[in-house]
Amino acid sequence: MKINGQFFDKYFQKYEQITSKPGPAVLVAWIFRAVINAQYRDLNSLKRYFYSNRCKITNNLSEFDLPKIELLMVSKKEDFSVLRESLEAALKMSYNPVTKISIILPDIEVENCKEYFKESKLFQEINFIPEKTIVSSEVIDLINENRPDKFGWILQQVLVASYIINSKSEFILVVDADTVILRPKVWVDKYSRQLLMPTQELHEPYYKFLRASSDIYINPKISFISHHLLVQTKIFCEIFEMFNGSILFALQKAFKFSASMEQSPFDLKYEIYSQYLLLKYPEQIELTKWGNLSLPRTDLSGFTSSNELKNSLTQHYNSVSFHSWNI
Repeated sequence: MKINGQFFDKYFQKYEQITSKPGPAVLVAWIFRAVINAQYRDLNSLKRYFYSNRCKITNNLSEFDLPKIELLMVSKKEDFSVLRESLEAALKMSYNPVTKISIILPDIEVENCKEYFKESKLFQEINFIPEKTIVSSEVIDLINENRPDKFGWILQQVLVASYIINSKSEFILVVDADTVILRPKVWVDKYSRQLLMPTQELHEPYYKFLRASSDIYINPKISFISHHLLVQTKIFCEIFEMFNGSILFALQKAFKFSASMEQSPFDLKYEIYSQYLLLKYPEQIELTKWGNLSLPRTDLSGFTSSNELKNSLTQHYNSVSFHSWNI
């Protein structure tokens, strides 16, 4: 077999499965690849790979007297093909009782989404929420003025953050509309201890902004871009006190600080919460392996129609993502 980049990619990805943990042989392979590819000479990247993929797959969260949670998703028409599968899986795989389901949508797509779910038994339980009820026109204008090229990406963060800050729910499970959870989880227990899943990606501009916003943030050793996250609203609101509780002020500061050409300039959703929780409330965290697989969107129909494929993936992964850009 020819030893090339694709071979190494597949080899290292194997240990992202929940059934595998990288060991000495993987370290040797990494070093060998680093000799021929400078991209893999970053020691911190190696540490993140081992840390995230050697996390335990079980956790010590209590399964008794579990608190109720809300399920929150932000979607648009291009993700409707995955949305129902994602939502139903999130409900099915939560040991925590889900007592509220909310989907935030572009105003013009609310009726289309209702039609999409019309035949679902969940239809009456879903809150279909127009974006305009979550963020002000001032926020919309600010994004358009500063980063129209990243409008949707930034708006999605703002919608989640704004919804959480104004929510009356104590716990909210945020799930990306293109990700399907495969295995059952206790997201948070009666002691308010919750899951966090370390990931390998570490995008430095996120953390430069966080460090500029508060002294509590430091250079992180690991990231938590896991496509789903249990959020304790009280803690999330506590974080946004650094912005006077204002999404508009947070966004103004983010635009002022970030580079105008940076493709992913800042984070107001996953990392701002996870890193704060890790630093301020480490006793409330239970780390577990992420185990996510990214598949092309074109594989979705095969996934939804084959229980055999679903069962096979469930043996090796906690979740699977069908990103629209992964064609």
